[in-house]
Amino acid sequence: MIKYFMSDYLVSVKKYNQKLVELPIKKRIETQYPILIRDEVSKKLAKVSFKLPKNLKLQINGGYRSRKTQEKIWNYRLKQFKNYKNTRKLVFDPKEGIPPHSTGGAVDIGLFNIKTNREINLSNPFQKFYEEANPFSKKISRESHKQRMLIRKLMLNENFAPNPREYWHFSYGDKAWADFYKKKILYSEIYEEEISNLKYNLLKRFVIKIHRKIFQLINKIFKLDLSY
Repeated sequence: MIKYFMSDYLVSVKKYNQKLVELPIKKRIETQYPILIRDEVSKKLAKVSFKLPKNLKLQINGGYRSRKTQEKIWNYRLKQFKNYKNTRKLVFDPKEGIPPHSTGGAVDIGLFNIKTNREINLSNPFQKFYEEANPFSKKISRESHKQRMLIRKLMLNENFAPNPREYWHFSYGDKAWADFYKKKILYSEIYEEEISNLKYNLLKRFVIKIHRKIFQLINKIFKLDLSY
């Protein structure tokens, strides 16, 4: 049995607003599950989305992430950057404690332009959307800065805690949130074996894996999509 705080539980990120945009699964970090977050977090994200300008939608890029997945992404980035300090700027080291995403209280977000039907690059003019992760980077365009600050303002208004190193990462109920607001931690780690019933079925996980391999191969050969 999962030990939740505040009688909270994992739900679809779109439970309270079906119009939220989800990052295509071929680009997600966690592919074993749909995008899941705590019920209270889902309510708060719905409120944020309703306050956006009419031409924008809130895009959810990630929610719950198992510790196993966190370890994989840490090892991948460490191999990529070849430096602990630089890797830690972008990824939480699971050896340091409970990964924020593993509580179900952390979420990665972006903005989606309804008119162009595309995600907005909040790191413009950089091609990689996660480049210049510092929320207050002076290297990004004025428009990107303005959009980042819009997200930050709306998320803070719903009592989310910002991540000082990543403009896209916000949390509620985890240790980072408790430290930011000087409150008690609400959410503990949710272990993968406790929510196996929420996983995609075996066939779907296999199909997703194949699609991701093809997507990555096409990108590598033709360099068609390098935003992530």
